[in-house]
Amino acid sequence: MDLKKLFQKLARENTSSVLIEGGAAVITSALGQGLVNRLVVVTAPKILGKGIEAVGDLNIRDLTDAKILSVRKILKKGPDVIMDARLWRGRALGGLEAVERRTDDPSCVSRTFPAGIKSPNAFL
Repeated sequence: MDLKKLFQKLARENTSSVLIEGGAAVITSALGQGLVNRLVVVTAPKILGKGIEAVGDLNIRDLTDAKILSVRKILKKGPDVIMDARLWRGRALGGLEAVERRTDDPSCVSRTFPAGIKSPNAFL
């Protein structure tokens, strides 16, 4: 389904907000077409091992092209954790700089760096 055409039709009908609830194919399609500006993720506190992916391949091969989330709210509802985030519309490097500066715990520093960055200290 061409979600972009569907959203254009809905916009012509004065619909300004759409909830997309679906599997990996629908979510991947919406993210890949740049149609998502808010993401709400509900996580149950259970580890099952290998499972079903929530998002498929977005053909992102460089960390600077990653989709960056700006977390607005984290809630606990019963045992579940709910994250409400907005997609950040910039290059991933800026998002990483912001994340890395917020932590003093060396164990939280990402071990995957953009090209040319040799150390997590480059972000601090």
